[in-house]
Amino acid sequence: MSKPVHSKKCIIAFLDLLGATKLILGDDSQEQNLNKMRGIYDEVIALQKDNNPNFRKFQTVQFKIFSDNIVFVQELTTNKTDPVDIIEGLFRISGVVSDLLYYALIERGWMFRGAIACGDVYLDSDMIWGKGLVDAYNAEQNISIYPRVIITDELIHEVQTSKSEVVIFLKFEQDFDGIYYLDFLTLMLEEYEDDSPAMQAGKKNKLMKFRDTYKEILDKLPTKPDISSARVRAKHHWFINDYNRFCMNNNFDKFQLDPSLIKIAFDGDES
Repeated sequence: MSKPVHSKKCIIAFLDLLGATKLILGDDSQEQNLNKMRGIYDEVIALQKDNNPNFRKFQTVQFKIFSDNIVFVQELTTNKTDPVDIIEGLFRISGVVSDLLYYALIERGWMFRGAIACGDVYLDSDMIWGKGLVDAYNAEQNISIYPRVIITDELIHEVQTSKSEVVIFLKFEQDFDGIYYLDFLTLMLEEYEDDSPAMQAGKKNKLMKFRDTYKEILDKLPTKPDISSARVRAKHHWFINDYNRFCMNNNFDKFQLDPSLIKIAFDGDES
């Protein structure tokens, strides 16, 4: 009989790749997409092994990829050498998820939606199990809807009542429906720490690459008018609005995207 195992309290992020059915079932591209997903796995592994001291805090996050889903898990611990409470765990998960969202789009042209929750989870090399995983999955399936990674109400309450200094590094936005979600672009561009010309140039170049890649995605959207394309259009409307919000809040107004790009991409879908 195997040794008993136990779940532990963790922060969990559950991410779902949008449009995955077509990526998996497409006869002419399924092997290419398989290798793209494998590439994402390799990129996360590379981040976990990077020697940059700025990344070490994020290297305690574990993850699993199965089909079109990715799960990140950060165990909460009172270990004296590296204690991780809810706020610290949320910060570490946010950093890794933000990195994936950014690079999945600019390198693969892929977008995710998801949810971050807190709860008991058991994770090893063979399996993942627990209420925390179910809570994150249910939130992604039933609440997220748009290409956003939402934060559960329980975690938002922890953030709003916390006195931890780490709170200032958490970047969330409240959406039109009252739901909080991860502001991953702000997190990704915070590596440019000061306002020096070199730093600002790096930030602009990174944002331009993101914008130009996203415009290419819009150019490839289907034009056939049906219920499916209407749903896709709604998701992209949300994404453009969020991207433009980020630009306005960070004095990058000239990098905003025109929402009419979606109407062009769906030419003939307005009748």
